[in-house]
Amino acid sequence: GTLVAGSTSKGGAATQLEGPTDMYVDIDLNIYITDAKNDRVMKWAPNATRGVPIINSSLIGGAKGIVPVPNTTNQIYLSDETKKAIYL
Repeated sequence: GTLVAGSTSKGGAATQLEGPTDMYVDIDLNIYITDAKNDRVMKWAPNATRGVPIINSSLIGGAKGIVPVPNTTNQIYLSDETKKAIYL
């Protein structure tokens, strides 16, 4: 396969993921990835060499699932296993 997000090493840099648990691909082929061990959600544009954090917070502690908000762009629902909550 072809590497489209992350790298061959784990970590917290914009080029890395550590604990990806879910992903969503939008109509523009952007990939949204929950990166649970880094407490963030990353957006990777097509052909990007690094991701952009769209949620990066110590408030989330166990991001597990990601679901797009219908009829919107750049909005997602995020489930947090540790905090037992759903965020928008």
